[in-house]
Amino acid sequence: MPAVIESVGSARPRGLETRERMGIDVADGPTLGISWDDYDDGVLWWTMGAYVMPQTINTTLGMARDWRLLRTPRASSIFRVRDSALAGARSRPTSQWRRWPLTEGYAPEQVNTYAYRTPEVMLASAQAWKPATLGAQTHTWQATLGDSAIVFTTYPGDLLENEFAGHWTGGWHPRIAQNRTAAIILNDQPRYESGIVQVISDALFPDYTHAFFPRGEFDEVREQGQWVMARKGDGYVALYSNNPATWVAGDEWIDEELRADGRSNVWICEVGDETQYGSFDAFVQQVTAALVVVAGDLTVRYDSPGQGLMDFSWTGPLLVNGTEVPIGPYPRYDSPYAAKEYDGADPYVIRRGGLSLTLDPASLTRSEG
Repeated sequence: MPAVIESVGSARPRGLETRERMGIDVADGPTLGISWDDYDDGVLWWTMGAYVMPQTINTTLGMARDWRLLRTPRASSIFRVRDSALAGARSRPTSQWRRWPLTEGYAPEQVNTYAYRTPEVMLASAQAWKPATLGAQTHTWQATLGDSAIVFTTYPGDLLENEFAGHWTGGWHPRIAQNRTAAIILNDQPRYESGIVQVISDALFPDYTHAFFPRGEFDEVREQGQWVMARKGDGYVALYSNNPATWVAGDEWIDEELRADGRSNVWICEVGDETQYGSFDAFVQQVTAALVVVAGDLTVRYDSPGQGLMDFSWTGPLLVNGTEVPIGPYPRYDSPYAAKEYDGADPYVIRRGGLSLTLDPASLTRSEG
């Protein structure tokens, strides 16, 4: 292993910020030399989960038919689900497909991720990524204070449990904005053009959002008002739910799941540590005293103890103390250890101290310094 990789991996920075942009959008395929109609490229789209995007759905169904996939029990069940979801929709203009939440979320596509880390805690999220689309095996944000001391929220996709999404994976994507120690997570139900589809979706999918918050993995847990706060060692985490949240009792997730009724909700996560606050008591006091204002259209104002006044909404930018903070698009890598433009010809260079590693895709060379 290159020495610089070991060096970066063992680093314990305080206040590290990492921004990344990864993946491609299906709409950009032809400009990248990837066809929507060719079966060989169709296999590539499948590896990216782009089975039923507007540009690829006809190719997917053609591949399934010509390769006799519909005769296999597993594939047949998958394509029946997709085909029923797409009934009457294949002829839609591309512009309308952007409003078809049942199909748009499966392809991960391009995502901008942001992470903040100290030796005691890390908070990371996918910034404003495909909100109100149904995702499979996706995980959009998490606060980490230890191997099992983690906190995150989802709008579950239980209808598709064990198939594409489940109680804790996938589901309806939120719209998230994070700046350093604070993240605002907006959940809303998808909106369909068809009233019948809306009624069916509302009937089939859960009408709550929830948080994974395993109380037994933390050294201390406190609840005050709409906040639940925990300490693990010298790391702190606080979670706010605009809708009243209660601990689930009597099932496998007892003492681990907080559930808030309603398809629209606002969650807020704030993290900190002893170096920043001095004590857990001080963290609790400042978080619970913070201003939180939520309007019916999911416009949020939160006076973060760590970041100051944050404003965010379902369609607007993230403002911190009145100044817009970019939540994408980011470079390919942007951190103290690596910087790389997303679509530039510049090489990948990783540095820490006097160590370095350069990867040059143009010449297919690797050099250490």
